[in-house]
Amino acid sequence: MAIEIYLAVKARALKLKLLPAEAYEAMLRAPTFKECTELLSKYGYVIRDPSLEGVECAALEHMLSLVDKMIIGVDGPPGELLRAYSFGRVELELVRDALRSLAGGARYRPPRCSALATLKVGPRLLSTFKDLWSAVATLVELGYRTLGRAFEYYEEVGSVAVLEMGAEADYYARCWRLADSLLMSREVKRMVMLDSASRWLYWLAVLKFEGIGREILSTLSKCMMPGLPRHVVAYGVESPLEELSSVARAVHRELGEAFTRGFESGFLVLEAELLRALWLNATRILRLRPIDLSYALACVLALYFEAKNVYRVLSAKIAGIPEETVREALQLL
Repeated sequence: MAIEIYLAVKARALKLKLLPAEAYEAMLRAPTFKECTELLSKYGYVIRDPSLEGVECAALEHMLSLVDKMIIGVDGPPGELLRAYSFGRVELELVRDALRSLAGGARYRPPRCSALATLKVGPRLLSTFKDLWSAVATLVELGYRTLGRAFEYYEEVGSVAVLEMGAEADYYARCWRLADSLLMSREVKRMVMLDSASRWLYWLAVLKFEGIGREILSTLSKCMMPGLPRHVVAYGVESPLEELSSVARAVHRELGEAFTRGFESGFLVLEAELLRALWLNATRILRLRPIDLSYALACVLALYFEAKNVYRVLSAKIAGIPEETVREALQLL
């Protein structure tokens, strides 16, 4: 990838304007959901439907439109990596939601959002599936091969988490293959590895807690973590649940600290702490501003976390969750 394109992507990324901390504070303190949506409109969010679904759509639309602007002119394998990492991440969210709905015996009802129509696996396709089997069969044909294996395991053990890990394994394996084939910088590969490792550690904890056997853990782990040495993957698969913090430390110090902080407080806190470690790594890259794709990937994560933050604040407003609880869950610069 020419240095000129790196610099062009970086220049556009530097112009990205994330929601400032004061905007989140204003939303948290706003007495009504409507006032929150009005505030978001002032920051460039186009909210056509002032409902929770409408806000989710606006957040995703805002994220994808900014990513589109950032990667204008980036073609070939580098463009594939950026699109796989960004658009693929949103696609993964939809796929996971669909798998959970179908596993529970309900049709998936995706957010009505025109921006998502460009996804390879988008709302229109996912809403057509009547059952889990037909959904998995189609997704396998579209590249979710590990999900196919995970579905076989799901039929044995009945754990939806196995399906979700299978879908995530396909996403991260795709990103890693692109980063590896491009001979990307060490920082780019490190970022993809830390991202996938944060999710791998989370799923290991969940599945070990559910009593899922080593064969399933080993197969899904190898697919999800091709960037980790095999002995580290085996270490994670073989370790008891109570010793996973040492596995996390073997992968990365910050992940180890995050795992230790979150493990005893339940899976929701564990997931949040692992995400926080990933976010801290991304903010470090945003401060250093390296001239390679790691900066663009960090920007993608920043936009993704903003979309999640916005949805978290607005859904909490509807549910009446205290602002202090929500504030602790936000990932902010």
